Amino acid sequence: MPGEQFANEKDARRVKQNGVSPGFFETLRIPLLRGRGFTGQDLQDRAVVVNEILAEQLWPKQEAVGQTVIVDDKPCEVVGVARYNNFRRSGEPDEAFIFRVGFAGNRMLVRSQGDPRA
Repeated sequence: MPGEQFANEKDARRVKQNGVSPGFFETLRIPLLRGRGFTGQDLQDRAVVVNEILAEQLWPKQEAVGQTVIVDDKPCEVVGVARYNNFRRSGEPDEAFIFRVGFAGNRMLVRSQGDPRA
């Protein structure tokens, strides 16, 4: 959070994150509860989407969209809140998660209509 001070680096809040491209939420059918997903313009801006768990942790009973978080020492604007609980084993607690726009991965996700083997 902007302005948060820690006695040492290990006390800083750590949140799992994923770099994704525009269309990610629509492709995986991850619901956006508030705000929006990423657009091509966000590649130039410092936009992030948080999951509802992180939104509640950081801004309880407040609107997360429009808030600022610090990611890699840079301020980023929250543009959306997603219902996303990561892929975890049964019985593991839900985790806070943040999405950044970018093409930093080596995976491609595609949604097809019909038989994908065709």
